[in-house]
Parts: sequence; C-alpha cells; structure tokens
Amino acid sequence: MIEKRTSYPGKDLGKESLQIQKQAFQLVKYPWVLCNDAEKFLLDDIESGNVSIVNDTFLMKGTGMSVGVALVERSADGGIIKPGFWYEPRSHELRENIRTKVIEGEKSIDIQAKTVWVETRKVRDPELYIFNGKTTIRRTIMGMVNEAADRIR
Repeated sequence: MIEKRTSYPGKDLGKESLQIQKQAFQLVKYPWVLCNDAEKFLLDDIESGNVSIVNDTFLMKGTGMSVGVALVERSADGGIIKPGFWYEPRSHELRENIRTKVIEGEKSIDIQAKTVWVETRKVRDPELYIFNGKTTIRRTIMGMVNEAADRIR
C-alpha cells in the first residue's frame, strides 16, 4: 500500500490510499519453437490493425500462433519479462481466448487471473527500409511495435 498526500495551498485534504497491484505473471521455460515468419505476420497484422495489447504488457498478433511481443519489463514468478522478446500463453484455452479477442478487434485485453507465459525467443529486429512512394524510411520492428502500442493506448 502506498500513501499519497493530497493537498492544495492552505487546505490539507488528508491522505489518499492508492492500491498498487503487482501483475500476476509466471514465466516458465519450455523448448517451444516460434516460426521464422512471426515477424512478417506481426508487421502484416500491425498494418491491418489486427493487434491487441494484453495487460499493458504484450502486443499480441492475430495471425499464426497466438504470441506477443513484450512492450515493457515486468517482474514475474520465475523471471523477468523482457521487452523485445516473444511470449506465448502456456494454456491452450488462454491462447484461443486471446486470439478470438484479437480477431474480433478488441484492442485492450485485461486478464485478471494469474497467467503462465513461455518465453520463446528474441524478436529478430533488422533495420527495414520502407519505400512510401516518395522516400525511403529506415525503421525497426520494435519501433513499429511501440508505435502500434501507442496508437492503441
């Protein structure tokens, strides 16, 4: 519990309690393999708007395996969730639930229960050169991931 003093000049409003919740994630290690096309599917889904944010932590894609890229560093039971890595829910039921919500267009998905995630691999993030009809722009996949997340938030 964190206490925050709230006051205005000449007027003390007392203490306001703010409840800070620790995100309920657990990490496990399994030898799961993520295909080489994951980044391509992610970029296609970002362009089409077929992405969602789960618990303000993962940008999930809708095409292919139900995996997401960590946007921020978070503490979890069993380790640290690291930005720029792919994670997949361990539970088949949760994967399907998230995939359905992404495909239906739900942009922000909040899961209240403790969830188990598997770290699969680091995002392959080469510099991309994108021609927009007039100029060539140098981009990175993580830059595009963060821009897509900012548009959703």
